[in-house]
Amino acid sequence: MLRRGRSRAALCALSAFIGLLGVCAPRTSAAAEDELEFTWRAPAGCPGREQVLARIRGLVGANVATSSRVEVVAEVEKKGGYALVITTNRGEDSETKTASSTSCTTIGEAAAIIVAAALVRARAAATVEDTPEPEPRPAEDAVVSTEPSSRTEPMATTRPERIVRPLPAPTPANHLGFSLGAGAILDAGTLPKPTLGAELVVAGTLGLWQAGLTGSIWAQGEQRYATETSARLVYDVVDAGLFGCFSPIGKRIVVGACTEVDATVMKIEARGIRYPGSARILWPTLRVGIMAELAVTRSLVVFGRADAAFAFAVPRVVLTTTSDNVGLHDVSVPSLRMALGVRANVL
Repeated sequence: MLRRGRSRAALCALSAFIGLLGVCAPRTSAAAEDELEFTWRAPAGCPGREQVLARIRGLVGANVATSSRVEVVAEVEKKGGYALVITTNRGEDSETKTASSTSCTTIGEAAAIIVAAALVRARAAATVEDTPEPEPRPAEDAVVSTEPSSRTEPMATTRPERIVRPLPAPTPANHLGFSLGAGAILDAGTLPKPTLGAELVVAGTLGLWQAGLTGSIWAQGEQRYATETSARLVYDVVDAGLFGCFSPIGKRIVVGACTEVDATVMKIEARGIRYPGSARILWPTLRVGIMAELAVTRSLVVFGRADAAFAFAVPRVVLTTTSDNVGLHDVSVPSLRMALGVRANVL
């Protein structure tokens, strides 16, 4: 970005220096009349081509006409401020320079200085003197420097712009995180009727993998076994287990597969009979299914799961009456379990 303080002073000093070189450099009538082909493209509000040519004449002290000894193409674009790209061709030599400023007038001045320097070098190269005038070095740094300078730097070949790239974000493969979650569950098959419940989840994530602990408690279920009385069975179920998921599909919405091993505890209580009683049974359950997660924010994730649950070695409970043994509900294999909840990333 061009600075208006010291950089403008540097431009003035450089203009005087190039003007002096233009006066001292040898000229021929052909050089005075036939040495510049100048193309100027700039948006409205910028100096026109004739204004820039007039400034060049003022610097080199000669008439400037159209020819091909020095070919110049200068383009100015408005990108917040003004950006100049100027290319000079002298025979087989080609050179491109850039400058930027908030003022298009300053851009026009910079273009005139660059062209004047090219003309002076062309004239110096054409002389037959044994000791040619030293080439004026364009004060490129004074034009395009982004740092203020207390002295006028000699013009040099434009330095390539340094491209600053942000550091790459951590890839999923090396990011370890922990989260806490809670959700609602629906189970069909474990109890006589579809049952709602709630679950808690503590999970760790590493890249595409997720593993953790889960625990759930279900709403109380009920089964009547004597329609003419209030005799009934009441079921209370809790379970806890370990799960693991792999989600290779998607970014903001990810889809994957999960497996879980649970220990399921069921309490069965007989009510409405002369001698109420209860029993507890325990069995392992394997659940496999699919999961999907939606990242609402960086810290909040909505998740859903649908699993097929396979209960193993479930003890069978039988209610003994005076007349017969009544078999109670048998757990379905497989049963269906669905969950919907939210998970908050804590690390």
